[in-house]
Amino acid sequence: LFGLGASAVSERTGRDGEVVLVADLDPAALDGTSLRARELQDDPTWATAWHDSAQAWRCGDRLVVRPVWVDPGPARPGVEEVEVLLDPDAAFGSGSHPTTRLCLAALEPLAPGTTVLDVGCGTGVLGAAALVLGSTSLVAEVPGSFDLVLANLLVPIIEELGPALVAHLAPGGVLVASGLLASQVDRAVAALSPLRVDAVLREEDWVALTLR
Repeated sequence: LFGLGASAVSERTGRDGEVVLVADLDPAALDGTSLRARELQDDPTWATAWHDSAQAWRCGDRLVVRPVWVDPGPARPGVEEVEVLLDPDAAFGSGSHPTTRLCLAALEPLAPGTTVLDVGCGTGVLGAAALVLGSTSLVAEVPGSFDLVLANLLVPIIEELGPALVAHLAPGGVLVASGLLASQVDRAVAALSPLRVDAVLREEDWVALTLR
């Protein structure tokens, strides 16, 4: 369904235990596939319904990530916080998911004075955070090598892109891989060989690796 153009897919249990997938697609998009649409529901508010529950997220020691309409809340005593303001609309990456927060926490001590390649961005929150923390520039072109590579991706994509990610890392550079479940760490480490794990961050069932 994602390959056909869906921006969101949910899985539900239907009648008699069948699996029902709900996606924002026109039924005509299923022509030529084995899938069939049962009904079409038009809900123009679905893409922004999450706005009411959005909140500010504090990541690492200093970072605050929040949508522009959300109040940041009280600052941490004695901390000079750095804010990243987003207007994310329907894009992924508002800071609400543990993988994003883990990547931000790993990024914070690494970003100052570095060039950064953010692979797999939605709202661009990781690249924006790297910039406000003091990275030297936004990278307009993918070719080249970078002091810091951020890869908040699903493990099959990390396995597919592993050699390219490593190849973009400058000598002495650091790669942060997030989007990983604890059970997938070994797969990610193998895909990013010959890099070695320098630090591991965990939140809920999710893991972010810092590799050098």
